[in-house]
Order: sequence, then C-alpha cells, then structure tokens
Amino acid sequence: MYLYRSIFCLAALALYRSALSSNVKTTYLELGANNGHWTRMQMEKADLSSTKCFMFEPQPHLFQSLDDVALKFNCSVIKRPVWTVEKTMKFHRHAVDVASTLIDQSTWNSSATQSFDVTTVNIAEWIPLNIDQQSHVHVRMDIEGAEYMVMRRLISSGVACKFFNVIELEFHALHQKSNYVMRPADVVFPWILRDCGVQVTHSAYYPEEYYNMTMDANCNNCELLRTILPEDGNKRISKSQS
Repeated sequence: MYLYRSIFCLAALALYRSALSSNVKTTYLELGANNGHWTRMQMEKADLSSTKCFMFEPQPHLFQSLDDVALKFNCSVIKRPVWTVEKTMKFHRHAVDVASTLIDQSTWNSSATQSFDVTTVNIAEWIPLNIDQQSHVHVRMDIEGAEYMVMRRLISSGVACKFFNVIELEFHALHQKSNYVMRPADVVFPWILRDCGVQVTHSAYYPEEYYNMTMDANCNNCELLRTILPEDGNKRISKSQS
C-alpha cells in the first residue's frame, strides 16, 4: 500500500511539474542585458502568467537596475557573462557601458577600459538545463564581439536550432582588431539559423571610420558584407555555371 501511494505521489508531482512547464508559452533570454531595458520592454507587453525571462550581465554597477526589473516581472538575473565554456576570464568594462566585453579591446582603446575577473557561463550547456524547449524562445544577444564564438558553439552544439524561435543579434566585427576577420560571419550566421527555422533580425554599427581602421576602406560597400546570403543557395549559380 505504501509503495502504491509513493508511486501515485511521484506521478502526481511529475504531472504538476509538466503542467507548470507547459504553461510557460514564452521565454525571453537576454544575453548582455546591460540595465535590462530590452527585457523590461518585452515583459511590459507580455502575459506574465505564461512568460519567463532571464538576463545575463556581469557588471556590478548595473545589478540594481537588473534586480528592479527582475522583481517587477519575476525574472532571473544571472550576474555572469555568457561564453563557450565555464572559466575565469577578464571582463573589460568600457567607459561607455554598452561597449563592455569579454574581448580584449586594449589593442585600440585601452585608456577607456577597466578590467576585472569574472566566471563565465557555458551558455550552450545552460540553456538545455534551464529553458523549456516547448516554449517560444526569444533571444537577444548583444555581447560586444563575443557573439562570434558564442554563436558558433550554439549552432555546432545544436542548441540554437533546437531551442530558438527568434534571435536578435548585434554584430561587432569591426569593434576589435582581433575580430576583423569575423566580418563574413555577419552574413553567414543568419543564413544558417534561418535554415533551421529561426527568425533572425540583425544589426551592425559600422561607421566609415571603423572601415578605415581595418585598412580595408575600399570594401566599405562590399555587397557580401551587407546582404544576408539568399535562402536558396542555388539562386547564386547561373545556368551557364551549372
């Protein structure tokens, strides 16, 4: 009798957890949350009874703003930066908050940064453990140059295609010399993600002076770097070439 009662209780608990999980229809995931403004805007329009939100941000002077958003909308704040592995790294705080990053900017702007140690989050492992795959997952990623390594891992691990419905990406290839070679990824990442059904919006702030800094100003209007590859790759091959 005790055994049957235990089995019944465990089954009831499993059903209860399943019901709670299925009630979460939307999940907002902000990677590089800064002061939480984007999450606040999403949650102000959301049905709070069926929406979850997570914000990742390692800068201590922004924690109070993030805690205020979390308290109002029942969000979770992870006060660490996202990366491809969990490890201790230097986080470089820029004088302008929105330019702070894990990527070393000292090659061109060291006077504007202060660095401190952080423990990163392996976001490709964190997401399957904390996000309901059945919910509508809307991601915003603005991590100031770290997006290239992080997106590569999210795609290669299958996490992006399995979990993401929408992603808003900001690219920063021209913001650090070490990332100049990543410019082609600006058009390739959305192309790959859309093939597995992810809705992608993307932006990149590359003023002319940034192009000049790369010693590649002649490519300021290169079509490859401005236009996402077509959905059907065959459209780029003419009949005479096939």
